[in-house]
Amino acid sequence: MNKTALLTLTVALGVLTAPLALAVGTPELELITTTTSEVGTSYSASITSLVLMTLLAFLPMVIFTMTPYLRISIVLTIMRQALGLNTTPNTKVLVSIAVALSLFIMAPVVQEIGEKAYTPFSQGQISLDIAIERGAEPLRQFMLNHTMPSYLETFLQMSGQEYTTKEEVPLIVLWAAFVSSEIQTALTIGFFIFLPFVIIDMLVASVLMSLGMMMVSPMMISQPVKILLFVLVDGWILIVDGLSKSFFIG
Repeated sequence: MNKTALLTLTVALGVLTAPLALAVGTPELELITTTTSEVGTSYSASITSLVLMTLLAFLPMVIFTMTPYLRISIVLTIMRQALGLNTTPNTKVLVSIAVALSLFIMAPVVQEIGEKAYTPFSQGQISLDIAIERGAEPLRQFMLNHTMPSYLETFLQMSGQEYTTKEEVPLIVLWAAFVSSEIQTALTIGFFIFLPFVIIDMLVASVLMSLGMMMVSPMMISQPVKILLFVLVDGWILIVDGLSKSFFIG
């Protein structure tokens, strides 16, 4: 991820930590806070840098739970298990693939954050608090678009509060609903990926038993067959294409 992408995602992170990071009302911070102007409340360069560096620490958490990463990583892990390849590719490779695909899918969102928040902020047109507010909106809209309504309603009921529109839903409620919805979706996709390979295992086991080869492990025969089938049908591109379209279309 390049520097611009990191910074633009960091701006979006601020909506979660802004109350603590900016410490509004803290006497020490107020001493170095300038007066509010048309571009918002301005802070000194050292405080702004400190806030941005602090928010960068939350970047992995945001990538893992506010982007397609969660769905993609679960599906890829299930796919690896279905093929019987418990260590190939290894976990680090799967994580890298999931991050790469997540950034590919999130490219329009990152670009929108850059245009609405990072670029004006870097040029001094808006202050940090306004940049945080603007940068959070595309990420919020992305989560709204890909959260199951039933999950959002459930978490709204659990919060004990009522909201007339989706735009009024607190980010923490939307975040929890999005994570739960993504897990449900990933497990559903994983089931349909796993099912054909289970059928292959059952067929191979039945054939070996009918031939009286009960001492032969079905895995020795079924695993090469599953890998061959996966390669012949271009399984990898089908999974990647399906995962990507599930976000672009949704």
